[in-house]
Amino acid sequence: MYNRSRYGVKEQSNICEIRKPIMEDRIKTSVQKEDKAVHTPSAAILIPVVRDKDGPALLMEVRSLSVRQPGEVCFPGGHIEAGETCIDTALRETYEELGILPSAVNVLQRMEPEWHMEKKYVYPVLAEIDPFEPERLLLQQEEVSEVFTMPFAWLLSHEPAVYDLSDPESEKLPVILRQYLRNYKRGSNTTYYWAYEQYGIWGLTARILVRFRDILLAGEYQPTWRW
Repeated sequence: MYNRSRYGVKEQSNICEIRKPIMEDRIKTSVQKEDKAVHTPSAAILIPVVRDKDGPALLMEVRSLSVRQPGEVCFPGGHIEAGETCIDTALRETYEELGILPSAVNVLQRMEPEWHMEKKYVYPVLAEIDPFEPERLLLQQEEVSEVFTMPFAWLLSHEPAVYDLSDPESEKLPVILRQYLRNYKRGSNTTYYWAYEQYGIWGLTARILVRFRDILLAGEYQPTWRW
């Protein structure tokens, strides 16, 4: 687990440009829906891209055991408060959960929302963290137990599994997924699922990962940094 000392201040934040025209179409749809999101039970998350030792990677959280959906992998985020935009919420929640100041976050785009089982829209916000100093993260221990990075190279080389959730105790399901499902009512949905190192990623987070992976495969996004 990373050190929880406070993240350092960055003097100036540069807003990164969208690199492919096709991404502009995605933004238009999200922008049209954003005003509505402020007035309905909705949430926003940040998809943080960082420069890891092995190349570009996603920064991901593991929820603490004292909150809902304990032990699950997610992105930083939460409910959109009155008067906030999706970006406001994503930046605020990232600071509250990880101690990353908004000045260190270069926002790239708002993606189209995902429908959540709690009957709300979740708006992903793609951004780059620069500088990324893992030793200076300050985790909100009541909500976040640890963080880890998933390299782009790994994500691109691994397709997700798809599981039927009609029998949450089925031995066909990974052990970690069965443990997650014990916190939910029975259903007949399916889910994408990734087993990355000791982590299991499913549900909304997995759906967003699928979308992000498709963006990478299509060449619609590349990190703005030079390696």
